[in-house]
Amino acid sequence: MSTTKANTLPYLQPASAAQWAVLHWRFSGQNSQGENMLNQPRGIRNNNPGNIRHGEPWKGLHPEQTDKSFCRFIGPEWGYRALFVLMRTYERKYGLCSVRDIINRYAPPVENNTEGYIQRVAKELNVSPDDCLSVMQKDVLFALAEAITRVENAGQQPWGIAEMQKGLDLL
Repeated sequence: MSTTKANTLPYLQPASAAQWAVLHWRFSGQNSQGENMLNQPRGIRNNNPGNIRHGEPWKGLHPEQTDKSFCRFIGPEWGYRALFVLMRTYERKYGLCSVRDIINRYAPPVENNTEGYIQRVAKELNVSPDDCLSVMQKDVLFALAEAITRVENAGQQPWGIAEMQKGLDLL
């Protein structure tokens, strides 16, 4: 009797734990912590807190874009990075500083209840919709991102300051 190892089929076996996690997610609908992602809002499933649509060649895009309309990022910090780039571009390039101006551009009335979105974000920030804010200030940027995440993800916000800070560090 031989004491050699049984033949294995390497083409059927993922090489790493990360590959096993991806296969598990693809076939079970669960993430690596066993949480069911199929029942999660789209932005959470896509690591895209702001539900940013395809268009820009964002850094941190997942190599497999499984959503035909919205970007899928490799991690939430990359989704926050993209959201921060947009918010800061709105201020720098277009001079937008109020919740009303920012949300009107970010979530236009042709596809959203923009006024409701504006009111909810302003309430979460405890400001008037027409107050001028600066997203160049970290606390304002994070508060705005937090509110947008909640609106875009059915009131859910599974991420926190750590992911936002990582996103900011990626700028």
